[in-house]
Amino acid sequence: MGKNGQQTKVRLFSSQVLEGVQTKLGCILILHDLSKEEELEQMKFDFVSMASHELKTPLTSIIGYLAVFLNEYKSKLPKEEFNLLNRSLVSAQQLLRLIQNLLSVNKIEKEQLSVSLEPLDYYLILSKAVEDLRSQANLKNIVLTLIPPKSPLPKVLADPLRIGEVITNLVANAINYTGAGGKVDIFTHVSPNEIITSVSDTGVGIPKEAIPHLFNKFFRVSNELQKADKGTGLGLYIAKSIIEKLHGKIWVESEVGVGSKFCFTLPILTQSKSVLDSDKYALEAIQSGGLNY
Repeated sequence: MGKNGQQTKVRLFSSQVLEGVQTKLGCILILHDLSKEEELEQMKFDFVSMASHELKTPLTSIIGYLAVFLNEYKSKLPKEEFNLLNRSLVSAQQLLRLIQNLLSVNKIEKEQLSVSLEPLDYYLILSKAVEDLRSQANLKNIVLTLIPPKSPLPKVLADPLRIGEVITNLVANAINYTGAGGKVDIFTHVSPNEIITSVSDTGVGIPKEAIPHLFNKFFRVSNELQKADKGTGLGLYIAKSIIEKLHGKIWVESEVGVGSKFCFTLPILTQSKSVLDSDKYALEAIQSGGLNY
């Protein structure tokens, strides 16, 4: 208990007293009250959350109006004017993703990142997320390809919003770190228990020494192409947090000068598993307060 009987966090330091026999002291304990630091940390989280929400609302309207205008008048606008408006739309979408990333990191840090699990037609979500980034790829003259599966994909038990966030972050990263005229391919592979999704690019690749740190918050690889990019280093950290929460795995294979391939797995939904798992995950979410999105 801290001051006024309130619960508080403390940091404990201990040090052995070498002359303990003579002084009758075995060790020294130092307790550091962390209540002020906790309060400041909470204020930081609250500010980021409030500011992000306030920015998100008008930005969503801007994106909606631009998208509708471009869709209705793309055949009537001169090419140069269309390209300018399209660049504005892509920049607004990138800013919205940054805001969404800040909100997601805020939830992860506060252990409030929730998932709402349901049976999903995964390929539909994958297709939409990739299509939303096509304009960004076109601006860099990058060929963005979603390779259709040879047979219909089985359903997965996952969160449609969070999975869309993972796909968007991985594909956006691939586009950002691939030079003009390159390729980004997205494809799936089905194993007995899971679906593996791969995002492959022809970018500059990632040095081996950087790979162990790649999914850390704010980590960015230092090379010529990345220096030109203004990313925050949050996308992969968020993707890893979401995939692990959905009981999947995420990893990267890369070679400098050749490109990178990011892969993640999602458990396949089976008939016997769907009821058991959905009940179990729902119970866990209720107990942790995770259903309060």
